Amino acid sequence: MPTAQEQGQLSIKEEFGSYITTTSQVDANVLTFWELECARFPMIYRIAMDYLLVQPSSVPCEHIFSSSTETNTKK
Repeated sequence: MPTAQEQGQLSIKEEFGSYITTTSQVDANVLTFWELECARFPMIYRIAMDYLLVQPSSVPCEHIFSSSTETNTKK
């Protein structure tokens, strides 16, 4: 069975090396960057999507819990 490298895919070390040397505009939208580069860096893209999908703030969650307290009070 051929390895990933034999099939033309980069190893993670090669992919990371290529990614590190990639230049992008400072004001570039990170989601747009990954949309354009997902085929070039497929392994790093999957990792990036795991982190980019994390909610950056707990404020919306806190708001939901606060409003649920108001509706579920003991009388």
